[in-house]
Amino acid sequence: RRIRRDGTLSQSDFTVMYYDRVDETIEEAEFDSANESVKGKEELFVFAIPEHRIVGVKYKDRVVWDKDQRIDCVFGSMRGNGGTIDVVIDKYDEWKREKD
Repeated sequence: RRIRRDGTLSQSDFTVMYYDRVDETIEEAEFDSANESVKGKEELFVFAIPEHRIVGVKYKDRVVWDKDQRIDCVFGSMRGNGGTIDVVIDKYDEWKREKD
């Protein structure tokens, strides 16, 4: 929800990883994708799927929240080691260079 409400974050930079119970696979959806498949009034797909099916969130190519690995770089708790999403964004280019 922080991504939705925080005006300093661009929703288009985020991807949500979720469990597709029909295909039994982990799928990815852009955070700002329109809801075209889940019944209800929610316009964004991310908020239409049940929360328990969300398994991760990426900022561009970097996982910033992972349910199973207990990574939280959005708020800095769990294995986020105190680093919040602001730090991830500021250091993303450096992280990407090291990764590639």
